[in-house]
Amino acid sequence: MTDSAQSPGQILRQARLARGWDERRLCEALGITERTLKALEHDDYDHLPAQLFVRGYIRNYSRLLNLRVGAILARFEEHYQAHCDAGQPVIQPVHRSPQSVVMGSVAAFLLVSTLVTWTLYSQGEDLSITRTPDTLPIRPMSSAVSADGLVLSLHSDSWIQVIDANDHILAVDLYRAGAELVLEGQPPFEINLGHGPGVKVSYNGRPVDVYYDPETLSAEMTVGQ
Repeated sequence: MTDSAQSPGQILRQARLARGWDERRLCEALGITERTLKALEHDDYDHLPAQLFVRGYIRNYSRLLNLRVGAILARFEEHYQAHCDAGQPVIQPVHRSPQSVVMGSVAAFLLVSTLVTWTLYSQGEDLSITRTPDTLPIRPMSSAVSADGLVLSLHSDSWIQVIDANDHILAVDLYRAGAELVLEGQPPFEINLGHGPGVKVSYNGRPVDVYYDPETLSAEMTVGQ
């Protein structure tokens, strides 16, 4: 039973300390940096990646410590929304012509696209896994994928996280365009993509549809059920 006044970060930190886990041990288990862990436990969303990935961190953290995942995720959604609301400036309504509305929409789309690309590059250090990814099979992308198992082919840079049914982290890093990840583990696989349009996914030689958010371009999917 958790105190309703506690934030998700406080709940996770108290559970970690109660089990005698230090920061380094938890970071190694989750594949995150100590800076990311500190931000997560202090609900410092300004120094964490997009909401999609923070949700994944909290889910994996909760599972690792045998906590109620759904309850903590619900608490996170409340705190994250409050954080976003608090950071929104008050803007007086402005009457604009239809032409200016169209031009403004185009400009906003270009700005969001630029920010997403910048975020993927600028947060590469924070999102990199502390375990050396040299053991992860990555090969130049071929024109046709025929390998069995889970294969992710990148046409553009994307942050990727893949976790199998045994909660083993198979991939968590910023991967570059042209790479191909060949992953083996226990299905089903939970896949988070920072840039869904730039990643092709196949399982046992068959393509898998990637449905991504039209605003953030991120994708969350389960493969191999």
